[in-house]
Amino acid sequence: MWIKQQTLNHVPQQSLSRLNPNLIGLLAVLTLGLSLTACVTTPNPVKQAADKLVGQHVNKAIDIFGSPTYRVPASKLGGSAMWENSIVSQQVVQQFVQTGSEYAGQRVVGQTGGQGVVGAIYENQYRPTGYYQNAVQERAQYLCNITALTGPGDIISNIMVIGCKQSKDGL
Repeated sequence: MWIKQQTLNHVPQQSLSRLNPNLIGLLAVLTLGLSLTACVTTPNPVKQAADKLVGQHVNKAIDIFGSPTYRVPASKLGGSAMWENSIVSQQVVQQFVQTGSEYAGQRVVGQTGGQGVVGAIYENQYRPTGYYQNAVQERAQYLCNITALTGPGDIISNIMVIGCKQSKDGL
C-alpha cells in the first residue's frame, strides 16, 4: 500500500484527475463481476432439470414444460422448441407416514428335510400401517425463457434457460 501511495504522489494533478474515473470504472466492473458470479453459482432447479434433458427426445421436455410457444420440427439440420415466459411449478407429492404395523399372515421360508418327512419353516409377515399426506413443499413458480435445440431425430443437443426468477405468485 505504501508503494502505491508513493507512486501516486509523483503523478501530476491532471493525470490524477483522469485516474480517478478509471479507478472508479474498474471498481464498478469488479463489483459487477462479483455479483454476476454470485448469480451464476446460485443453483436454479429449472436449469438443473433442463440440463438433464440433453441427449433425450424433445417430447420429454414437452412433458415437463408443457406445449412450447414456438416449435421447429427436426430436419437434417436439426430443430428447436422455445417456451417464452413459462411458469414451471414444483409438484406436491403424497408421502406415506408410517404409524405402526399389523400382522398380515405367514409365508414359507424354508423346509426341514429328512427321512421322507418334510416340515415347513414359517415366518410371520407384517405390513406397515399409516396414512398419506401431501409433502410439505413451497410451491415455487419460475418465469423462464427456455430454448431447446435439437439434432436429427429431435434429440436435444443443447438447452438454454434464461431469465429464470422465482416468484411466489407467478408474476
